[in-house]
Amino acid sequence: MGDIDYDKIINNLLEFEKYNEVLFGFKKYLDSIKEDIDKLKSEIENNKAENKKIEDRLNLLEDKYNNISNDIKNIYTLLDEINKKITEISKRLNEEYINEKIDNYRYKLLLEKLKELDGI
Repeated sequence: MGDIDYDKIINNLLEFEKYNEVLFGFKKYLDSIKEDIDKLKSEIENNKAENKKIEDRLNLLEDKYNNISNDIKNIYTLLDEINKKITEISKRLNEEYINEKIDNYRYKLLLEKLKELDGI
């Protein structure tokens, strides 16, 4: 048997120890990356939940806006109808007023004619 090269064996073992240290360092690095990935996934899930809440609030506000907008349109329609009725009533009142004035004028003319006829 040949001589055993203990220096070579020790050097190989030391290098294995260095490899183990390097591998352990890589494992720690990979673990930290995995931890960061898990944190980011958790943040994404939390953000999804928060975004869902915001989206729900936005939808609620949009519904309120649409309801109020429709109410305002209905109010304008109602005001337009009221304005038409007021105009119609105003025309009728003006016509009645004018007719009343005409009737009064005719009545005065008739009285004057009667006075003239009476004085003849």
